[in-house]
Amino acid sequence: MKRWIVLVLALQTDVANGMITSVRVFGAEGRATPGGFTLDSRRPVSPLDLSPETLVRGVQTFLTWILFPMGILLAVFATASLVPHMLEKGSIDLLLSKPVSRPALFGARYLGAFLVAGANLIYFVGGIGIILGIKIGVWNWGFLLSGLVMTAYFGSLLAYLVLVGVLVRSTTVGIMTIA
Repeated sequence: MKRWIVLVLALQTDVANGMITSVRVFGAEGRATPGGFTLDSRRPVSPLDLSPETLVRGVQTFLTWILFPMGILLAVFATASLVPHMLEKGSIDLLLSKPVSRPALFGARYLGAFLVAGANLIYFVGGIGIILGIKIGVWNWGFLLSGLVMTAYFGSLLAYLVLVGVLVRSTTVGIMTIA
């Protein structure tokens, strides 16, 4: 929650006549340059010739190509060891002493990891989409739906990690075969 508050307070945009006139991030003034977009607080302010849709799509494109793969990678690192650690001597003996079938045990591990990591991914995408929608006034539903696509992709990677964890019983091998 603290991350979203920082983003809400850090991003300030001014829109006039359907065009963004200024963008400030942490007090640094944003401006259009021939090479793209820069943040610089030392130069005099001039109006940007940038539509709100262009700014939102630029931010969302950056997030899609840079931060989404990092989010998936972190989710894989966080959940890759669930099955190999469960199959270690002592852990599996304790779990199998309960009246739970093995498919139910693996299914519960998979579903628990999927729901926790999926909720985090959807929270990340939804939070950024809602903040950009409120602050700039442009709602891109495709970006919000990309959180669901990202979660489905993670689900397929997690299923593969569970399979490798059962066959090889190694977290390292599972992560290495994904990359």
